[in-house]
Amino acid sequence: MKTRIKTLSLLSILTMSSAAFAAIDKPGYVSRDCAVAFAKESITVTWFGSAETSAKSYHKLPRNQGWVTYTSGDIVDTWRSYAGFVAEPGQYNSYEGVKGVQGVHQWRKPDGVVDIRNSNVITNCNLLTWGVSNW
Repeated sequence: MKTRIKTLSLLSILTMSSAAFAAIDKPGYVSRDCAVAFAKESITVTWFGSAETSAKSYHKLPRNQGWVTYTSGDIVDTWRSYAGFVAEPGQYNSYEGVKGVQGVHQWRKPDGVVDIRNSNVITNCNLLTWGVSNW
């Protein structure tokens, strides 16, 4: 019985490790509206090396006045594309007055095709997907 548990444990670890390493060549992305970190941002990140990526972050304005856009710029070869802002602690709640961030993340794959991912409108810190290779 102990041998069986050890074997299953080892297989579980190997399976999780191989899944993690299989995703190394793909970027992760996250958009968040995080009062705790005073941040409204969208980030496209590759943890091991670099990739051709970009990020745009759309932030909701008060009183249905639309959205303001932050961008990392054109697609460039980098480990991290950032769009958004981190406010001073007293400025966060008054900066835009309304919660809501939507990100657009671009990744130029090795074959040259640009893959675009849109996040939903996020109103929290979105910690469960932060930087995961979720492409």
